[in-house]
Parts: sequence; structure tokens; C-alpha cells
Amino acid sequence: MSEDLDRKPLRDFGLLVGSVLAAIAFWPMVMRGESLRMWPLATGALLLILALTRPRLLRPLYRIWMRIGEWLGWLNTRIILAIGFFGLVTPIGLVMRLVGKDPMRRRIGEPETSYRLHRTPRSGAHMFHQY
Repeated sequence: MSEDLDRKPLRDFGLLVGSVLAAIAFWPMVMRGESLRMWPLATGALLLILALTRPRLLRPLYRIWMRIGEWLGWLNTRIILAIGFFGLVTPIGLVMRLVGKDPMRRRIGEPETSYRLHRTPRSGAHMFHQY
């Protein structure tokens, strides 16, 4: 059973990457009438043949591919989070500061003994129908 688990991702990897490389090889010929690209065709054919006959030979290439994917995922996460923070959260904060809005009520005003907001307690009945 573990042999099938090892072979299936390797076979899927070889079939997918081999198919994409074959499509890249035929793209200029089909779309622009140019000549067939031989290096992606040869590489794609080799990957397809190995995926169908000996998927375990693809293990080193698969590991390299996964490492590159992990690194790109790490990098993309930081880029997307930075764009989200500096492109969305920061401008909203600046506009709120310019308008004078302070939803957390952090202003230090007159000396007070506590900044706690006093609320009127609710009855326990509000917990019966939460949704």
C-alpha cells in the first residue's frame, strides 16, 4: 500500500508537468504557425514516459519541484500580506486618524482612576437564542 502512495504523487507530477511542457511545445505551432519547440517536447515526452513506466525515477525532480513550490509559497504569502496591510489597513488607519475616529478609545484625557467603560448588565436570557 505504501508503494502506491509513493508512486501516485510522482506519477501525477510527471503526467501534469509533462503535459504542460508538451502544450508549451505545440503552442507556437498551433497559435502562430511557427515551428514546433523541441526542448519542451523532448522534456515533456521524457516526463510522460517516466511517469507511466518508472515513476520512482522522478523522485529527485519532484523533491526539487516541491522545495521551489514551498519557497514560492512562503514568498507569496509575505508579499500578499504586505500588500494587504500597507495597501488596505494602513490607509484606513490614516484616514481614521485624520478624521479623529478612535474606535478603541485610546485617548488619554483627564486623569481618571480607570478607563474602563461601565455597561449595564444584561440578563442571562439573551444567551438562549444565540443564532
